[in-house]
Amino acid sequence: MTLPIAKYPSYLSPSSLKVFERQPNTFYLQRMAPDPIPYEPQSLPAAVGSAFDYYVKIDLVKKGVIEESIFRDRIFRDIWNPTQKDKLQDKSTAHAMWVTNVSEEHSDEAEKFGKFLFDKYRYNGYKPEIFEDIEIHRHYNLLPDPVVPLFGKLDATVRGPDGDVEPFVWKTSGYGSESGMSPKKGYSQAYRDGQPIGAHKDYSPDVPMHEINPEWAAQLCVYGWIMGKPIGVPFYGQIEGLFIRSHAITVAKYRAEITQEFQIQLAARFRMAWLSIKTGSFLRQLNPIRDFVELAAAQEEWWM
Repeated sequence: MTLPIAKYPSYLSPSSLKVFERQPNTFYLQRMAPDPIPYEPQSLPAAVGSAFDYYVKIDLVKKGVIEESIFRDRIFRDIWNPTQKDKLQDKSTAHAMWVTNVSEEHSDEAEKFGKFLFDKYRYNGYKPEIFEDIEIHRHYNLLPDPVVPLFGKLDATVRGPDGDVEPFVWKTSGYGSESGMSPKKGYSQAYRDGQPIGAHKDYSPDVPMHEINPEWAAQLCVYGWIMGKPIGVPFYGQIEGLFIRSHAITVAKYRAEITQEFQIQLAARFRMAWLSIKTGSFLRQLNPIRDFVELAAAQEEWWM
């Protein structure tokens, strides 16, 4: 007796690979099962992060980093609900981006705090002149065998200090947490209260991104591939994080290498996951009775 398969995913992304590896019961129930369970609704911290993302990208559009018509096309390309797309057709680009990224449930609070975060960011290391492009949505086939279809939604690309174009992602952390969040080690520069506060005490330009944060490295790695970076050739990626605590907001900048070894290992993880999904072999590790799969999924956590 095996679990029934109603459909197969059409691609993998850094986030879906994480779910597959850490929450296999949830992956099956959301992406492959008959009568799939709904995805978790957007949390308030996630809505705040999306609101910040909205404000910074709209600002970059106004500054001419990308033509508004191209930006609008990219937003509408990924509105899968035809009814929603029809309703938004005559609305402004900014309105369409807001309603497709920020949940209505958290809209009011996300709007208030997302704008607050962007105002803090503007005076703490925001450099619009480095941005080359924003809101890049792209499919990519990981070759050679098996062919693994990937999809990435890249926040932005920036011009690095050596002239190369590098993948770039914003992160917001700590909103809603009782103790907040301190910056992760490894930042090359940080800002607080409008003033630079220097690099982390353990910062070294030789530390690769996966040693700072392996999930950041995986995300930037896939984004580099969809930009056209050859697999296995090292490149740099950048993160700018807003770390929120009750007494202060720190903006920390990270730029580190995505190494050859990490890229090869990540490509192997994607291939193993895709083979296991397409053959259904990972289902043999799950209980064949759906009720028990749902019980197991309820106890899975993404950090496990």
